Amino acid sequence: MTELRITHINTHDVAGGAAKVAWRLADAQRRAGCNARILAGWSRSDSPFTAAFDPRPDQITGRLAERRGLLDYQFQGSHRLFAHPLVVDADLLHLHNLHGGYCNPFSSILLSLAKPTLWTLHDMQALTGRCAHAFDCLGWTRDCRNCPRPNTYPAAAPGKESGAVAMLAHKARIARASALYLAVPSRWLAAKVERSILKDLPCRIIPNFCDTNVFAPGAREAARRRFNLPLDALLVGALAHGGTLDNSWKGGAATRQAVAALLTRNPDIRFVNIGAASPSAEPWLITIPHQSDETALAEVLGALDLFLYTPVADNCPLAVIESLACGLPAATFGVGGVPELVRDGVDGRVARPGDVQELVEGAWSLLSDPQARAACGRNARKGAVARFAEPVALAAYKALGQEALAARQRSHRRPFRLDLGALPASAKTTSFLKAAAGLERLGTVQTSGRWPRNFPHLQILAMESLCAHGRACLHAGQPVRALEAFLEAVLRNPFEDLGLAGLGVAARVLGLADAPDLAQLSRRTPYAGRLSALSWARDLAGRNVASTTNEDREPRLGVSLLLAIPAEKVATARRLGRLDACGDESDQVTEILILGHNPNGVVRPIRAAGAVVLDVNRLFAAPPSWPAMANVLLWRARCSRFLLAVGSQVLPTRSTTAVRDDGGFPLDGRRRGVLAVLART
Repeated sequence: MTELRITHINTHDVAGGAAKVAWRLADAQRRAGCNARILAGWSRSDSPFTAAFDPRPDQITGRLAERRGLLDYQFQGSHRLFAHPLVVDADLLHLHNLHGGYCNPFSSILLSLAKPTLWTLHDMQALTGRCAHAFDCLGWTRDCRNCPRPNTYPAAAPGKESGAVAMLAHKARIARASALYLAVPSRWLAAKVERSILKDLPCRIIPNFCDTNVFAPGAREAARRRFNLPLDALLVGALAHGGTLDNSWKGGAATRQAVAALLTRNPDIRFVNIGAASPSAEPWLITIPHQSDETALAEVLGALDLFLYTPVADNCPLAVIESLACGLPAATFGVGGVPELVRDGVDGRVARPGDVQELVEGAWSLLSDPQARAACGRNARKGAVARFAEPVALAAYKALGQEALAARQRSHRRPFRLDLGALPASAKTTSFLKAAAGLERLGTVQTSGRWPRNFPHLQILAMESLCAHGRACLHAGQPVRALEAFLEAVLRNPFEDLGLAGLGVAARVLGLADAPDLAQLSRRTPYAGRLSALSWARDLAGRNVASTTNEDREPRLGVSLLLAIPAEKVATARRLGRLDACGDESDQVTEILILGHNPNGVVRPIRAAGAVVLDVNRLFAAPPSWPAMANVLLWRARCSRFLLAVGSQVLPTRSTTAVRDDGGFPLDGRRRGVLAVLART
């Protein structure tokens, strides 16, 4: 892999086991002559070889995903990674954990079509509908219905357990649309892949690794002195972030039981809880905080007599590999890929998963026999150097990377086919389709199917164009984009029929069970029903109703003068603009709102009076009826009373609240050639 430019993508750059694997591999590749960097959702280091990107969670897509129980679908920033400088400059991409709250699952399609791509699976999350480990559940081999463990990380929200069914089906489509080369760290996970939705992707077994020059047997007595460990005690230890005893994934309860049983056989045994955050008052328990320096961590492991590991689920744990490399025998449960690391009777003892008694017997057979313990320690070191040393993993990843590069060179003559029709509606967001269009312009991808390739700024479109764009997206099978357009229409004006109807159609297509019957609401209560639909739309879009409307505000004193002015009614507007305030403060005209077909033609005195001019083309897709205009103006007004003028006659002021309680102005009514003027305080 000499002189290759490689970009690793992971949730973090330094936090967690997957980040540690990516960091070590990138560092080894740089020392081998490659230009390897890490691109993470969150970067916690100041290394010049790492960078972070903005996941950009989208409010609308996030609420859609939340309502259906879909994980990470709100993140739209990962769709733009194909254009990130570290991706553009790379010869090879290497994906690690794509879950963890930073990456949209469908981004792997775009990345794998943009560049030759490897993907190391660090757990089962890529194979299941949701969970990182399936334990004894086989639902992931079928459809993930009736999940027996909805609280397994990443946990399903209450009532949203069925989201795993949709996500598993979506992951199957992602696998078919992607060009990925898989690496799995254990035969155990490889066997799972062969039964999963990823079974048709090329897959190689490449165990995790460590620097066996750093993790090596050392001076035990010196290490014990450095960390204030008793020199003459039997030290049993474990390693985990935050310590093992309080870590449910690492089987903290089983570790406590095993240590308690060992103490009955030898009260001088001490348990060293590496990674724990706080000291303990228990006489048998010694805590050592997290060691970020690997040399110090290797010294701590080298000070122990036995490594005790009781996971409930695991793949290829680095803690076990590091302890073996330090010449430390292990007693462990045979969970996941752990038996491939610790060979029973060779490197230590392996008990049946969850069988604490068998684990204690195995651990005691080593603790009570120094010669057997020393022999297992020598075997552990020898096996670790042969199987888990850095050069072994580097050579394996080099071979897999060259395989992916060679395959891309053979297929480089023609672009990849991306069938948008084969992807679910929830995938085809504006960000995803923009990225697909970008790859198409680069000649990397050829998309199939008709779809709107223009991506306008919805906020600046006139209402007619906005609704037309929404309808085009619906017809092209892109309801998420349509929902975005119709949400903008309803948030702008809930009294526009096309926007309201389109929002209802898009909501039904996307299966939003909590979507109200927008048409029925508007028919039953023309004013209040429209505002109920608006409230639902604002909740979906993540906007605060009170921040942009006056429904929840205390009305101010005065009269709102609201003018619906066609272009030919400028003279009338001039006359109404000269209305003088009269009576006490509550009778004064304190606000003028104008809804016009030609707002630029409104005369100067109206603007001089501080009027707010609203463009009818921005608020309506077609020439509106006077009741629709009246309701828009009533909605936008800020005062508690209003005036109504018909033709040249100005009617007395009325309470805005009373009009709303009466249902507003009937939206099916029409009065041709009549100017409606409203004022509201």
